[in-house]
Amino acid sequence: MSRQVSIRVGAERPGVVRAERARMVLCAVGPMAWADPGTQFRPFVVAERGNRDTGPHIAHLRLPPSARRELLPGLAGAPGSRLRDALTLAHAGGVDAVDVMIARAPGLTPWDLASPAAVGLLEPMLESVPGTVVCFPDASGPSPRGRMVPPPGVRLASLVMSVRRYAQAIADQWQTLVVDLPRVDSDLLYRALEDLDGSDAALVAWRGDERAIAKHGFRPGSALVASLLASSRMPSDSLVGRKVALPGGRPAPAMRLHDLGVPVDRIGVPDVADRATVPLSLDARGAVAEVVSEPSLRRPAGTWSLPMLRTAKLVHHRIVVASNAFTFREANEEQALILQAALLEALADLERRGIIGGNGPGDRIEVQTAPYRNPAQPALVASVTVFLRPWLQRVHVDLTLRPSGVSLEVT
Repeated sequence: MSRQVSIRVGAERPGVVRAERARMVLCAVGPMAWADPGTQFRPFVVAERGNRDTGPHIAHLRLPPSARRELLPGLAGAPGSRLRDALTLAHAGGVDAVDVMIARAPGLTPWDLASPAAVGLLEPMLESVPGTVVCFPDASGPSPRGRMVPPPGVRLASLVMSVRRYAQAIADQWQTLVVDLPRVDSDLLYRALEDLDGSDAALVAWRGDERAIAKHGFRPGSALVASLLASSRMPSDSLVGRKVALPGGRPAPAMRLHDLGVPVDRIGVPDVADRATVPLSLDARGAVAEVVSEPSLRRPAGTWSLPMLRTAKLVHHRIVVASNAFTFREANEEQALILQAALLEALADLERRGIIGGNGPGDRIEVQTAPYRNPAQPALVASVTVFLRPWLQRVHVDLTLRPSGVSLEVT
């Protein structure tokens, strides 16, 4: 995996309050008919932008469990959104204060995440919360409601468009995207996985018997997985085996064979998605969900787990933040040594906690710096090599620091 990123520093977007404590972000878009979140949740507003009466408008909230989540858009409204249920599951997963971004504009529906109006509101606001776990609970299109069941292809197309439209912004902000995979057949899913391959994202799907799926299968499991990932004690902690008691859900249908102990077929995802999906396995009562595996969509498929991906992003983020102060420094030996010390200090606590290290036991991370004395384009250059633990995954970052910004090549 090789990626080049160019980052401009020294300029802050106006009107955005930095949210340094943010760990997880739920994003939703909808029409102006939705109640103004900035008014309803005034004590919890982090930032706002736009005209709250006529739109377009976006509000960034930080909601604790005590917030009145019933004021958020839900499935009972028109158009229905899974945002309210996503907040419930996010709090159940362990994140106390969940950041919520609600974008409103004339004519928007909750699954219009890829529309220019939605992107123009969400992308700049997401820049204020780098390194977070981002969840789009409505990315998989309109949820089935009564007899209105959207075609699987429509829901899958909505998902693919949403992920692909934000993929570059998510990568550039060191974020990880988590979304829900609708139930579709293998043929449709195979093409969608090809389109999503390489994204810094994860697909979540429920797994369980018919009764359990009826109770929770409509819910945004992505919010639960995102919360587990964001609330882990260390970014490298595995999610596999984590169990969460599920609040809410629909009443389970009567199933006499199930009640008599007769084995019932379990519903899951097609085999083609097995290595690309984070399954949430429901127990027989539909009361507890367990994470079965934790793959992301980063290439090569099935090798980058969600904790590994998030750990790598944390390393990249710290390297860039430490480097920003040196973009206007002179390109000489003294500044190169100071840059080396700054990079080592930025990664010191990760190394001390055993999250990163060298190739072997007791080996240290490698940081090399030097001045590049080209009279036309002087610069400071740096090379950082670390191994992510416990996977021993090598991450190498080459940096070039000039007044125009920090350029990185990640391998």
